[in-house]
Amino acid sequence: LPVLQLNHTAGGMIQCSGNMKLPSILHIAMCFLDVILNLLLIFPTRSVTVWGMTFTMAGAGLGVLGAALGTAFSELIIVCFMLYYLLFVSPALRLRKGEKLRFRAKELKRAVKIALPVGFEQVVMCGAQIMSTKIVAPLGTIAIAANSFSVTAESLCYMPGYGIGTAATTLIGQSIGAGRKDLTKRLGWLTTGLGMLVMTGSGILLFV
Repeated sequence: LPVLQLNHTAGGMIQCSGNMKLPSILHIAMCFLDVILNLLLIFPTRSVTVWGMTFTMAGAGLGVLGAALGTAFSELIIVCFMLYYLLFVSPALRLRKGEKLRFRAKELKRAVKIALPVGFEQVVMCGAQIMSTKIVAPLGTIAIAANSFSVTAESLCYMPGYGIGTAATTLIGQSIGAGRKDLTKRLGWLTTGLGMLVMTGSGILLFV
């Protein structure tokens, strides 16, 4: 969880500085890395046949533990790349020689004010996921795997909403930084309305 939080924070800071491409590319890379590490850590060493060719695929055979470790390691590797860019490469955010890092009460209050609604949303989302897993868990391993697969398929319907949310983070973050309260408010209403419209359409499609 600390690595996951650091990943979200670093990605959000890079996006708010106007760089949307790098976090997106790194998160896509994290998905591929997760698949590769899960493949190596979940299953034991075995013979695999592809297009008539048989070869030995190395594996740790850790099962569920391997799945957890594969995801954790992929998150850790990607967050290291993000932090390197954030601290040493980013034109807007990198550490500069002689620059002092100071926390001001006004900035901390603003950060808490922005973070509270997001934190509440995450608590609700995580709580719902835990409860749904608790309901499915007594039905057995196959039921849990099937539920996980269906949730992944369902997530395709709300990916556009996440995309709009990410765009809103960047646009509003830069507007606040520029001191444009009027623009911040307009973009806030625009992205919220657009998000509601897209998610309503996705919800109807999912229901059908």
